[in-house]
Amino acid sequence: MSQARLPIAMTPPAIEKNTKVTPGRLLRMMRFLGYTLLVVVVWCVFIGVRIVYYGSHDYAEKSDAIIVLGAVLRKGTPSPAFAGRIRHGVELQKRGLAPILIFTGGLPHDGVVPEAEVAREVAIREGIAESAILIETVSTRTWENFTEAAALMRANGLKRAIIVSDPYHLHRARLMAEHAGIEAFTSPTPYTPFLTWQTSLPFLLNEIRLFHSHWMFRALGNR
Repeated sequence: MSQARLPIAMTPPAIEKNTKVTPGRLLRMMRFLGYTLLVVVVWCVFIGVRIVYYGSHDYAEKSDAIIVLGAVLRKGTPSPAFAGRIRHGVELQKRGLAPILIFTGGLPHDGVVPEAEVAREVAIREGIAESAILIETVSTRTWENFTEAAALMRANGLKRAIIVSDPYHLHRARLMAEHAGIEAFTSPTPYTPFLTWQTSLPFLLNEIRLFHSHWMFRALGNR
């Protein structure tokens, strides 16, 4: 007897993937990248306009304290930016907008005196009573300025604060102050040294970058 033949399994032919980039596919990719870049540019311009607009207005209201954000020291002396912030904070206090001045800023990397201590000495020379000044000497960046200032405010029963800094800094500074639990208003110093495009444009571009950095860290739960 002849044995029945078993059917032979047929292996389907391998399907060759088309990995070749055709002109049409390349064009679609370029369009997608172009539209994405356009959206990013438009968004950054929008944020930049908001930063400039916000910094050009004074929103100071009667408050419990005035927070002057720290800046660079040069050989133990306030830089022009820091000097302008201190001067404006002192003027606001003398106008009666708040009874307490809070100076922020810790020890510079190459310094021996904390920024806030130098600012306090300047304010005292300008006629501010030492009892009307609080300082924190721990922070080294803006977010820490506000977490340390917020702790000082809670310890002294203070809730509302006017934030003093350079105009382009204030949009991000107000957000950070509110995220730190401070009811914040802002007042840009008119004595800022960032008055020309050569000085103000790098400041503005950096603020656009740091604005997104702050939101990214908040989304990740790091601040």
